[in-house]
Amino acid sequence: MALFFYNVDMTLKEIRINKKLTQLEASFICGVPLRTYKRLENDSNYKGTYKYEHASNLLKDYQLKKKEKIDKKTISVAGIG
Repeated sequence: MALFFYNVDMTLKEIRINKKLTQLEASFICGVPLRTYKRLENDSNYKGTYKYEHASNLLKDYQLKKKEKIDKKTISVAGIG
């Protein structure tokens, strides 16, 4: 099991990449549509907001168990929005 240490200043994108997740998988974990997740990750106006911090915390706490896979069909339906 890999241990991840997070700098307080890590961006949502850095956390996602560190966890080796796609934007689609990250949006599913955060419970938001893909477009919303992309906006959170790329728009600097969202940094520091409750939504941004909540998404960061969800991704930091998320741990993919060995052999566990996220069902892509479930994600794509959930991301429609």
